[in-house]
Amino acid sequence: THTDGHVSNITGVDWHPLNRNLVITSSLDGSVRLWDLDKNKTKFRKLCSAKDKVYRIKSSMGKRTKVTCVVFAPGGREFACGTICGSVQVWSTAKVGSRPERVVYDAHLSGSRGMAIHSLTYNFDGKKLASRCMDDGCVKVWDARRLSRTAQPLSICKGLHGLYESVNCAFSPDGRILCAGTCIEPRNITTEYGILKFYRVDNSTAKTKPSEPIFELDVAQGLSIVNVTWHNKLNQIIVSLSDGSIRVFYDMKWSSNGAKLPVAKGLRKTDDLTLLLNSRAPQGSAGVLGEIRTPHALPLFR
Repeated sequence: THTDGHVSNITGVDWHPLNRNLVITSSLDGSVRLWDLDKNKTKFRKLCSAKDKVYRIKSSMGKRTKVTCVVFAPGGREFACGTICGSVQVWSTAKVGSRPERVVYDAHLSGSRGMAIHSLTYNFDGKKLASRCMDDGCVKVWDARRLSRTAQPLSICKGLHGLYESVNCAFSPDGRILCAGTCIEPRNITTEYGILKFYRVDNSTAKTKPSEPIFELDVAQGLSIVNVTWHNKLNQIIVSLSDGSIRVFYDMKWSSNGAKLPVAKGLRKTDDLTLLLNSRAPQGSAGVLGEIRTPHALPLFR
């Protein structure tokens, strides 16, 4: 709280869903900061963090812990952050307190040790919160309104191997389907595909048995899926791959605009007669009719 900004690596950034001048950041220094582009002061043309907008994140033992990700809830009244000790904490943006509004410690466990949370994702109405851990290769869906020390996940989606700390997941526009991508080992790039898996998470009761994917899509051979975004209005899925490319998946019936615009006209249709005439057309200078004149050869341009 005595510094003008973070003093360690920044692990997450998210814009406020309603206020275009408000942004939130998380860092390995154990803090989450709210930045106002209009009201915050600047020093040497650099934005300074307000002392009353610094959240100090602590573990279950009351000690400072590193924050690995942060995301605004729909509406912007609260935000959720994940820690390196495996806790998912929900804080209010109206005030800066010493304790979170709701918290679940050890959301992802390996024996008795909590594992780091690498990404958090809200559904469209903020009632569900999905946390993904790269170490255990699974995504857990929580009831965002009932997080507590004894809370149990609504769904557990396994089989999601990850190699990148920025791997995430995405909800469908109605919040009933969750999709996430898999990563492949470098030694298997010639045989395996990066797979986009879809899970049904519309159950309202806690489940102890992991959910099985209802659909799997082979995206690219030898490439890992890093980030997934499911656009609410366009109803299209944007996937980023490990080679830096982006692929967009859409449906002609259920999607609108977006990727459908450049493919609406389709390929130009050609018949056999047109192909025959083009093949017999003269090439080079023989195909030019009339005289050829260069502009600078005319008296006007000399």
